[in-house]
Amino acid sequence: LELNNVNRLLVSTFDNCTGFKSIEIPETVNYINDRTFRRTANLESFYINSNSSVFVGVEAFLDTNTGLNIYVKQPYLSSYDSSWSGAQGLPNGVTIQEWV
Repeated sequence: LELNNVNRLLVSTFDNCTGFKSIEIPETVNYINDRTFRRTANLESFYINSNSSVFVGVEAFLDTNTGLNIYVKQPYLSSYDSSWSGAQGLPNGVTIQEWV
């Protein structure tokens, strides 16, 4: 799923969506609210090209796929730390790594 020309993702935008396996968050997105990707059971890959500060809400990934891989572009990678992971409700087993 590509989010071209999108700049805001509101509360529960993709809550309980199971029809996609990959999402790319472009630089244009500057606001991601609470539980945006909650219960996206089939989501396997999540690509982020922005700073963690775009996540203004909490629990964006609550009850999502435990095998989720999150890929982040440099120089933003360091902002996606354990504090961010906890606030966004990432389940155990989710990995955050550099998107090359």
